[in-house]
Amino acid sequence: MGYQTLYRKYRPQTFEEVVGQQHVTKILRSSIRQARIAHAYLFSGPRGTGKTSVARIFAKALNCPEVKDGEPCGTCEICTSIAVGNAPDVIEIDAASNRGIDDIRDLREKVHYAPARFKYKVYIVDEAHMITPQGFNALLKTLEEPPAHAIFVLCTTEPHKLPLTILSRLLKFEFHRLPLSPLAAHAQSIAKREGTELTKEAAFELAKLAEGSVRDTISLLEQAMAMENETVDEKRVGELFRLTSPGQILDLALAILRSRKDEIARLAEELVLSGRDPERMLLELASEMEKFLLNRASLRAELEVRELPYSEVSDEQLVAAVSECWEASSHLRREANPSLLFRITLYRVAHVLAHAERAPVAEPEESASARTLRKTAPAGPAGAASRRSASSKGRGGRSEPGHRQANAKRSAEAPSPLPEELSSESSGEAAAQEELEEMPAEPRAESLFGGASESSQAGMLDSGEPAAPLRRAASPADLPEAKTGEPGEPAARNSALPDPRWEATLRSIRGESITTFCLLFEGPEPESKEHRLVLHYPHRLRFFSQLVRQPSNLRVLEHFVQEHYGAGWTVDIINEEEGEGAAQAERAARDAFNLFPGSREVELGQ
Repeated sequence: MGYQTLYRKYRPQTFEEVVGQQHVTKILRSSIRQARIAHAYLFSGPRGTGKTSVARIFAKALNCPEVKDGEPCGTCEICTSIAVGNAPDVIEIDAASNRGIDDIRDLREKVHYAPARFKYKVYIVDEAHMITPQGFNALLKTLEEPPAHAIFVLCTTEPHKLPLTILSRLLKFEFHRLPLSPLAAHAQSIAKREGTELTKEAAFELAKLAEGSVRDTISLLEQAMAMENETVDEKRVGELFRLTSPGQILDLALAILRSRKDEIARLAEELVLSGRDPERMLLELASEMEKFLLNRASLRAELEVRELPYSEVSDEQLVAAVSECWEASSHLRREANPSLLFRITLYRVAHVLAHAERAPVAEPEESASARTLRKTAPAGPAGAASRRSASSKGRGGRSEPGHRQANAKRSAEAPSPLPEELSSESSGEAAAQEELEEMPAEPRAESLFGGASESSQAGMLDSGEPAAPLRRAASPADLPEAKTGEPGEPAARNSALPDPRWEATLRSIRGESITTFCLLFEGPEPESKEHRLVLHYPHRLRFFSQLVRQPSNLRVLEHFVQEHYGAGWTVDIINEEEGEGAAQAERAARDAFNLFPGSREVELGQ
């Protein structure tokens, strides 16, 4: 027999020889000891973790006449024939090439024949996820009720592609990637049996490259042994697979943290010219950044060794840097010039670390135009006023009652910024931001007109009470006091400056019930007198006043009036025809009925 590759030569022949996967081998051995054999199994997991090898060992244990403690003997004719691959009753099917309905029909017809020599006829279906939907439909009945002598073992790396009707009829076993230590120890044992010395560091490097796959580890070992048959050390492995030394990646990471673009360019050029894999270098760089994220002491120690100043970096910056590396590494395989993308990614990561800040918790309701105006507005009272106006317009689509006149007056009264005031612009901006945060948040425009609750939408049509409890508004102490005259003197109607308490009440009502807000927005003229809030509705909006008096809307109004004006305040709703304009309204109505005799009021409208 000619040369046999190492992964085939050292394929496990018993459950005991399987590297890792004890959670699978224990259950299979126990089921054989107890004679609790299922009719169909699913072995799923990453490549090279032993799915097909365990399926063959399981087939041996099922048919071996000298099985002991669930382990096949490995020496009888049945075990040797299965190991060689010429057993007539162990059928291995490559579903990648035999995936159609005709292939599955042929399998379904032959499965009813009794085994030729063994006790069980075992079907090992590799890459089972490649079977077509029509093929799975043809196999469904056979998997549900197979003959007593037939056992199916489906192996796949993508179990999510199997139909649920198939998965529900299988006993599932998940194979895991192996840790570095058992993989490195397994590689060293194989190298020792082959007469090659494999250092511990080199074995760990091979295990890292294999990413938890036993077969890949053995294949990489065989490749390293072909280069150097006597001793395989870490240096040889690095030269063979173009690995980057940890020192190079660490130097690159520190240069990025310190935003030394000239040093980044030099190190990147050295790594690219040495033939290193850009994708792997980015992954190693991301791993180094993650290490600094989890342990800042290691970063400080590495900087102290190189006599460099400590660079303060936030968690948000490091997370953003790791994300940049991972995102770029996923695109490198598809790029025509991966080395260029590698260098650009390094500059982008350095820029992220230099400029990324802790992201503030922004109000989701604030629009882009409002944010722009808030950033460009000057510091001080005038800037705060303009920012409040922009915030309200960006969120509601229109300014609230009196905002335009009030903002104009406050802007006119605010003094021009002096040079000494310019130096304290940041403090003024912070104060304005705090004032914005204290104001009650307003909902988005789409939530005002499209997302109102059922109870608030129905409030205009029926008189039922709202089902949801009212939200807690800001206390009156948090709001600016209304500018009134002498104590006890009522505020004049049509005042140049609106009552801030009424504005706050409108904002709170908007967040609770859009129906009530629409009935009050730019409709009545509020007047406060002796713990009473009088709402004067013009004649053209007299129907709105009737709707506001409904219990569902009046309850919302009274609740927030007491929240912002104070406990014990009441609400009076007055129409013009009930007050000073009653005679004029009566004459207009009489003239309309005389002009259109027999008409009803609802037909004449206003």
